[in-house]
Amino acid sequence: MIRYNILYIIFISIYMNGCTLYVFDSQYYKAKKYAKQYSATYIVNKNLYDEIISQKQNSTKHNKQRLDMQEYLQKQIKHNKNIEWINKKEYYMDLAFKKSGYYSENNAKSLFIMDTIEKKFPTKKLLSNGKTYYNMLDNYKIEIPSYIIDKIGGDTSKNMKFKRIIYPQFFYIDDNNKPQIISVVVLYLYTNINKIYNLKEDDYINSIFANGEWIYLKKSKVIYLDI
Repeated sequence: MIRYNILYIIFISIYMNGCTLYVFDSQYYKAKKYAKQYSATYIVNKNLYDEIISQKQNSTKHNKQRLDMQEYLQKQIKHNKNIEWINKKEYYMDLAFKKSGYYSENNAKSLFIMDTIEKKFPTKKLLSNGKTYYNMLDNYKIEIPSYIIDKIGGDTSKNMKFKRIIYPQFFYIDDNNKPQIISVVVLYLYTNINKIYNLKEDDYINSIFANGEWIYLKKSKVIYLDI
């Protein structure tokens, strides 16, 4: 009985302080359900996708070098010893915001590490059609065509605490300078705003900000689209 009382007191304390943990939020479990059903890597061009995966699997030595560098960069950043990260942190924070809609230092670090590794050990990116393939880290603004989005499903509405995010995983540029999607990744971003604050600084300035948390929900399954 004492055990349940303690849990009850903790729950009430959280609630009274304006903070709702996502584990008590039904929207979080709905987001997990959506992610389980719809989150995946969706393949638009099977032959080219298989080529890319085969290239990656065959470069064992190359992958070992990339993994070693990833561990090295992570340790440097953790101990605040990577000058390049320190100097470019704001750039990657902005890049993370552009890709997810949120300023996340962890996402920024991941983007910096992937970008640095790619520059040091560039992946072979030549396809059998003679084109170079690209991924989301390359400097291209790619709009996912509606005919692909319509095939995926699992769209979200404004009244949900989570949203579907679709980004191009691999693509190439054709002879007409148009991007051709090879595969896309679908994940869900669950956002829980714990509390909204209103700070009136003076008669002319009124600041509104919020604290909260966000979680990316992603499944590693592969789905081939019939397009």
